[in-house]
Amino acid sequence: MLLATIGMSPTGTVTRYTFGFPMMRGGLELVGVLIGIFAIPQVIDMVGGSRTKPEISRFKNRRGVNLRVIRELLAHPIGLLRSSAIGTAIGIVPGVGGPVATLVSYNEAVRWSKDKSKFGKGDIRGVVASEAAGNAVIGGALVPLVGLGIPGSGPTAVMMGAFLMLGLQPGPFLFQRDPTLVYSIGWSVIAAGVVTFLLALVAAKTFTRIAAVPISVLAPLIVFLCVVGAFATRSLMMDVTFTVGIGVAVYYLSKLGFHPAPIGLGVILGPIIEPAMLQSVAISRASSIVDVFLMRPVSAVLIVLTIGSAAWAVATARKDGRAEKTETHDDKG
Repeated sequence: MLLATIGMSPTGTVTRYTFGFPMMRGGLELVGVLIGIFAIPQVIDMVGGSRTKPEISRFKNRRGVNLRVIRELLAHPIGLLRSSAIGTAIGIVPGVGGPVATLVSYNEAVRWSKDKSKFGKGDIRGVVASEAAGNAVIGGALVPLVGLGIPGSGPTAVMMGAFLMLGLQPGPFLFQRDPTLVYSIGWSVIAAGVVTFLLALVAAKTFTRIAAVPISVLAPLIVFLCVVGAFATRSLMMDVTFTVGIGVAVYYLSKLGFHPAPIGLGVILGPIIEPAMLQSVAISRASSIVDVFLMRPVSAVLIVLTIGSAAWAVATARKDGRAEKTETHDDKG
């Protein structure tokens, strides 16, 4: 959020953190910042990390395998629906994300199963639970984005950035001002799922070969596209410099345990939160800060959801820590 304060203040009277450079009065370009947060660290990690070449020669198209997999999936309708509901519910909670949904869904699949011995060995029930929940998170994350104007994940944060660039403000008023767009987003998600499924059936073999492209070719190509994307918006080399600098900084922050997605959320929400906060403070002078910030119904609901989400994350982390200690103790014993 501090990155979002660079440039002119919302009141338009004070310049902040420009260090005497007039070009920085316009603030950081959102596209370049998002490229630096999400793309550059992946390239650095790709180049610096080890990567084994996949055995693409083992991939063979077998007749009837697609229909057999579909039948196996539809043979577990209860697990499919349960996992989809879990993924959607977790996706609605901002900042939780797909990994939590897959773990919770898998845990529920194991808990409700009568025969737990096959889990962890490729059981189709575990695959259904994890993948259905992971896919359902995508649609669930759109709910707070469209309904409240709060991105629920990294991809929806990028979507919100695109909306803001087009002059659209996600939130309750979007349903009144442009309901066609809201329904178009929903149908686009459905269409994307169908197209992805058909494309995977046709081009699975090609995708495996793309994954085998050498790092020496893939990394420079990605960096070139990142530089072009950062420069094309305002045609300023300063944006390219910030993109690379932020990317390197986020890479080292990720090594310290910081996730890139919250940084991207802060950059996107910063220009929205600050004017809203100043407006709320001005309103509160006529009544009470507590009433404006804490006692309104929407504020109370968001505060409860925030506390619940944080408590859930802490409880999950402690539970995982106890499980790891138990496993370590059992291994030593």
